Amino acid sequence: PYLVPEGKSLDGYCGYFLCGAEEYWLSVRCPNGPSGWGGQGATTHAGVEIWAEPRLTELLVSHASWLAARLAESPDLHAFLVELRDLVERWTAVDSSDALRGGGDGGLPPAVFYERLLKDLGDLGWNAVDKISEDFCSVILRVRDRSHRIHRVHCRLPWDYPDGPPKCHVTAPEPLGRIAWRRSREDSIQSAYQQCVQHLSRFDDFFAVMDDMDENCWVLDPERPDRSHTARRIALGRHCSIVVDVNPSSPRGLPDCRFLGSESVVAPLRSKLNANVENWDESIFVRENIIRILGIEELPHKPDMETIGSNSGMECGICYVYKVDEVGVPDEACDFGKCARPFHAVCLREWLLALPDSRQSFGTIYGQCPYCFSTICVKLT
Repeated sequence: PYLVPEGKSLDGYCGYFLCGAEEYWLSVRCPNGPSGWGGQGATTHAGVEIWAEPRLTELLVSHASWLAARLAESPDLHAFLVELRDLVERWTAVDSSDALRGGGDGGLPPAVFYERLLKDLGDLGWNAVDKISEDFCSVILRVRDRSHRIHRVHCRLPWDYPDGPPKCHVTAPEPLGRIAWRRSREDSIQSAYQQCVQHLSRFDDFFAVMDDMDENCWVLDPERPDRSHTARRIALGRHCSIVVDVNPSSPRGLPDCRFLGSESVVAPLRSKLNANVENWDESIFVRENIIRILGIEELPHKPDMETIGSNSGMECGICYVYKVDEVGVPDEACDFGKCARPFHAVCLREWLLALPDSRQSFGTIYGQCPYCFSTICVKLT
């Protein structure tokens, strides 16, 4: 550690110490001087004050009880800094591990960790436990919301649990944030579970709106949506689609809408949406509003996998594939209304680049549609 005296009295030191590849700023106030720290059983270390940068402060506070127990044995300031460096290196290694191992013999938490965790899981109810890692440092819990949807909460437990809070993740349109923890041993995995339930309850209507679209529309993208996805690309027919981005805070309100497809096809739909936007009804689902405002009978349902890419008309007109890895689904289309053939942008770009009479201007390449020979263009990048 590279700490230097702050004055002639030698009761304060500041500087940096290196832990792995990280440097941390630290200031230590020791009223009794660097050698008056006190050995094992002494109490003079209680007057020491530690000031650190936010990253290190957060780490020290989250392990306060373990820090005090280990550093009580430090005979002087130098031994304290060496011990602190070793502890921080262990803690940062633990935080970067999915299993959060450490603290006990063989890289496992101490026995009290398992005793308390098993008791808390029993109090919570084993029917809420979906999976536990071999070292019990990672737990997946099942949460049933008010509409009986099943969610999974991934909890990573520090080896000083319950002094240290678990790190929880649940798939939702907004992040869960840090678990509120009083560090008084009164909190447990049950309180973390309840905070996850409360967080998910905020999005109950959002989940209902998105489920309605997933169940009653042909969702082109994302192919396998999860609870965090706020947007859906929905097929409208005639080689066009609409991207609907729902606001989680107002899921039945007017979402951001963007039409994709041939301009001759999507222009009338865009005009209808703009003309009737004041008639948006927040008492019904987004899907029902789209049908009503666009004046269509119903939205296409997802066909079976054999139909997709064969006779659905949604496959690329060049590679004859609907969805391509790292490319996605067709996102360009011929503007000639009687054609409106869809293409992957990358396929259309390569096709036009191979034509001897294609031309380029301002980052766009122009040429003939492979089917109707009308003018078609695509961005070069």
